[in-house]
Amino acid sequence: MIKSGVFMVPVSGRRVVRDGIITVELKGTPEEIGNAHGVLLKDEVRRSYFELIENRVFPSLGMELFGGDKAKIEKFIEWCRYKAELFSKQISADYQAEMDALAAASGLRREDVLLLQVFLDIVEQAGFIHSDRFFHACTQAAFLPSVAGGQMLTARNLDWPPFGVAHELCVLFHYIPTEGIPFWSMGWAGAIGTLTAINRAGIYVSEESLTGSTEDISDGGVPTFLLHRSLVQYEDTLAGAVQTLRSAPRTNGYHTLIASGQEKDAALILHSANHSSVRKPIKGICWGVETERDNPSIYSDGIFPPAAVPLSDDTSDFRYDRFKQLACPAEFPINEQKLIRWLGDNIDIESGQPGTDLHCLSNETTIQSMVANLTTGDFHVAMGSVPAPTGEYVKFNVNETL
Repeated sequence: MIKSGVFMVPVSGRRVVRDGIITVELKGTPEEIGNAHGVLLKDEVRRSYFELIENRVFPSLGMELFGGDKAKIEKFIEWCRYKAELFSKQISADYQAEMDALAAASGLRREDVLLLQVFLDIVEQAGFIHSDRFFHACTQAAFLPSVAGGQMLTARNLDWPPFGVAHELCVLFHYIPTEGIPFWSMGWAGAIGTLTAINRAGIYVSEESLTGSTEDISDGGVPTFLLHRSLVQYEDTLAGAVQTLRSAPRTNGYHTLIASGQEKDAALILHSANHSSVRKPIKGICWGVETERDNPSIYSDGIFPPAAVPLSDDTSDFRYDRFKQLACPAEFPINEQKLIRWLGDNIDIESGQPGTDLHCLSNETTIQSMVANLTTGDFHVAMGSVPAPTGEYVKFNVNETL
């Protein structure tokens, strides 16, 4: 039945398209949430797997790594599926049950749904193992009340190659689980984990890839999407979220930004499979990337990544240079509208001219953006077009329901 723009079905959830953003609310047990996800987003989930994962992500990465060598590409895709099964062993029983229900409701095989949860970890490790190239994207930062007019703010651009289709599969999820804290998550259809999320207790989590090495990755870690989901689903304090992340078995290297609206504080956790280090805010700002990756002395709890990491156009350093130009003391106090404007900035940091390449905060790979006020619970989301932050933002609140 269609009524007032809401698609209602006999499942524990509902789907709304609000100003162009596909938004779904999923309630209940893991089985109920997985079933509702598969029913409400069936077409998008199947597109996510067949068009994005099977036909774009792994074949495209194989082409990049091995050129036109079809035999090597086929072996590489076999390796990707093998890695997925290894990662599956670390997924909790609740999330396994949710994945099984999602597979049944969407008509996909369980191994296909598994790939939707672990492809990020596989892609990252493929870069470490098969290539000497590193790709770092995304923008994230937290702003404490001292620089944000008494508010606790965060800003986030999620950069991911759209492959011509990824931006069309973006979804804003509102989870209301039987066990844990309700939370909102920017993601893709078919992905039950998160890379950007905020919960009702005011805990915010986002990530960015971190350089690493073949010695500092693991098949015995919790897949990153799901590890980050566990933080927003079960943690209500900054210290608890940081401790959970640092004590959990991990796969690869990431910068994870965690902020708390209740505590008005934030931390950046730089972590790999075997090491972790915490960076606190500096002068009221917690920058979501460490730009001195080639200097291992900055990592207090162990030396990672390797001493010599080439900094090139494949890193995010130039974007942070631009963000720091924009978020300078002269702009204090920072507010939500300023952050929205800055995330949409398209000035090439090298040339000083407008552009859409990876030198710009808003670039050809930016498919999701969020500005959140953790003090009030308001957050603004842009998705569905590329670059996302140049489009319209839609306002939500963590305490609302669809």
